[in-house]
Amino acid sequence: MYERVERTGPAGDRLGPQEQEYIGERDSFYMGSTSESGWPYIQYCGGEAGFLHMLDVPTLGFADLHGNKQYISLGNLKHDDRVALFLRDYANRRRLKILGRAEVHEGDSEARGLIESCSLQGEIARLRATAR
Repeated sequence: MYERVERTGPAGDRLGPQEQEYIGERDSFYMGSTSESGWPYIQYCGGEAGFLHMLDVPTLGFADLHGNKQYISLGNLKHDDRVALFLRDYANRRRLKILGRAEVHEGDSEARGLIESCSLQGEIARLRATAR
């Protein structure tokens, strides 16, 4: 197992073609954030395969259209923007861990464009049909 890791080279701050393909195939991931009291919170995020998008080489995005209406992660991100993403392919025993910083766009000038670029076709249609 370690031989395979050594062949892929050192970890960096960019996602290569293999990681980008892997991300595009996922239909879920877990996102970890930290509360003001320092406790971790893990949120399951799911959708159709491909709902997590590469916006550009270092930037991932997803439209959180459904959510659990608890807003725990959102509250945590207002305090501390650091996140850990854990993407798992159970069937093939593969995983990808990503550390980064999150930005939330809701109701600002970038929100509509980001939602459309991060949504799958059916989600965009549903969003347009319900937006008033």
